[in-house]
Amino acid sequence: MIFKSLCRHAGIGANSYLLDSGTARVVLDSGMHPKHEGLEALPHFEYVEEGTVDSAVLTHAHLDHTGTIPLLLKRHPSAPLYLTPATRDLAIAMLHNSVNVMSSKRIELGMEEYPLFHHEELEELESRFETRHYERPFDLDPAGTLCGTFHDAGHILGSAAITIEGAGKRVLYTGDISFAGHTLLKGATLPEQHVDALIVETTRGAQDRCAKYTRAAEERRIADAIRAVIDRRGSVLIPVFAIGKTQEVLTMVQNFKNKKLIPRKTPVYIGGLSTKMTMIYDRNIKGSRRHYPDFEILQDMKLEVGNRKRRGPIPLHPGCIYALSSGMMSENTASNTFAAQGFIENPKNAIFFVGYTDSATPGARIKAAQKGDLITMDARLPRVPLLCDVDTFDFSGHATREEILAYILKVKPTKTFLVHGDDDAVAWFSAQLKELLPSTEAIVPVPGQEYTIWNYPSHLIMMSHSTEHYVWKHRIMVTAARCHLRSARIRDRRGGASMAQGNERGMQHRRFFRSTFPLREPSACHPQRRWTTAKPRNRPTSLRTRGPYRRTFFCPIHHRARRPIPRGRCPTIITPSLHRGSRRSCGMPRMDNASRVRCAHLPENAPRRPTGSSWCIR
Repeated sequence: MIFKSLCRHAGIGANSYLLDSGTARVVLDSGMHPKHEGLEALPHFEYVEEGTVDSAVLTHAHLDHTGTIPLLLKRHPSAPLYLTPATRDLAIAMLHNSVNVMSSKRIELGMEEYPLFHHEELEELESRFETRHYERPFDLDPAGTLCGTFHDAGHILGSAAITIEGAGKRVLYTGDISFAGHTLLKGATLPEQHVDALIVETTRGAQDRCAKYTRAAEERRIADAIRAVIDRRGSVLIPVFAIGKTQEVLTMVQNFKNKKLIPRKTPVYIGGLSTKMTMIYDRNIKGSRRHYPDFEILQDMKLEVGNRKRRGPIPLHPGCIYALSSGMMSENTASNTFAAQGFIENPKNAIFFVGYTDSATPGARIKAAQKGDLITMDARLPRVPLLCDVDTFDFSGHATREEILAYILKVKPTKTFLVHGDDDAVAWFSAQLKELLPSTEAIVPVPGQEYTIWNYPSHLIMMSHSTEHYVWKHRIMVTAARCHLRSARIRDRRGGASMAQGNERGMQHRRFFRSTFPLREPSACHPQRRWTTAKPRNRPTSLRTRGPYRRTFFCPIHHRARRPIPRGRCPTIITPSLHRGSRRSCGMPRMDNASRVRCAHLPENAPRRPTGSSWCIR
């Protein structure tokens, strides 16, 4: 197993990583760097040959992890994208918004390469977004050599860490995680058994949290600060990320009103992309682990969201709370524009930061400035004096460095890849692991360099990408053999033969097919693969057969090709049919002649099925 970082720049942004087992290639995330433009904001896609990736995994919908997913999928047309259902909804909305942003930059900055993709391309790629739920294993490659399992990462709605297993080894990629959880969402639930390799974020490695910190005390502190600003007829601006932090802040504000910590009639404004993302949060209530499972933000709170009839800037009124994106107050965002239009020049107002801000953004410049300093909010506009109050509150969506370190010590990985962190953050983790866990190899991956996690057994390397079609041909032959065996045994038992005769006939078929088709190597999901007609994993419930023949088999050829399914047809499964007058016709041609089936899938000396049995491709 080889690990390679595809990040163009070290640190946070444009996160993308490759796992290559020799039999399968999986790309983890594909983000866009927030501090760069054009091609400099993309991962190093050229490090992976086009069309050689078996699948991609998206851990959550923030732009630094999902921003270039369309470009990745276009380079690898046969690769599906695995993600959670909530992440799918959020990512699609985020990517469509990214098209709009890039189109604006094309005009304002004269960047001819923008937009990097279009709305129509996104709509075509959505069919390759395959959702998987938490704690349910699924194959990451067609041959089943790698198996993935999502775990709730607690970062934002739908965020996931993923365990990848193969050849008896285990790799865990955390993505962005939060063990303590938030006001709205519960914390991460990661496995605690040993892993061979851990790919872990180090975002807060350089930030030391006070030993006396408690979330309840921090919430009370911000509630008191909001109350003080409102009492003096000022307003509060809380820069938030559209996904995650907006919904957390709104939930906190509602709790403050219910506890009478702030006036119940205090107007709350949200703007930008936050409204659409909050709607998705409300729509995915049942699919997430929440502290308030019945709380719908837009329905239960009286928010000023700026309906479509009202155009223009968000109005500035005293005694209001403004939760506007983005959290770093980047140029051309709602929070930046609102602050520059007189907000920070009013000493009655206040700006409260509740999340991470990059050192090169206007938000970081405001946090580092003193009252009276001139602040550059946008390079195209004159600087404005900072006269309002500024404070920072610790409601980070990332786990603290102590929590991540404790988890590393618990799982005791053989190798630890330190990613998604600035140089000083990565250095802190490296020093701590060298002292507290010398048995692990702490690695700071260099983009483009390959790192060996383990040597994959040569007898499990069944194919290369150039010979993949041969393996698929073998798999469909094995699938046909299983169906042939089952139909023959059922026919013998139902055609008047005794139970003993039926069992003996079935054993003859079983011995023949075991000798004709060697049992393929165990898959990651099923280490002890046997000749069986067990129900396959992830079978769509809407495709069940009726009557006693409920067991279906995926056709790997059609499933791999991912062709569009015509109306009334389903080319993804093969089912044995022993009756001809099926009420549920699939529209695909039946192959009633047993000799045709034998020529198409089975060798010439295969036992002939009883007369009257048939194959139906459904």
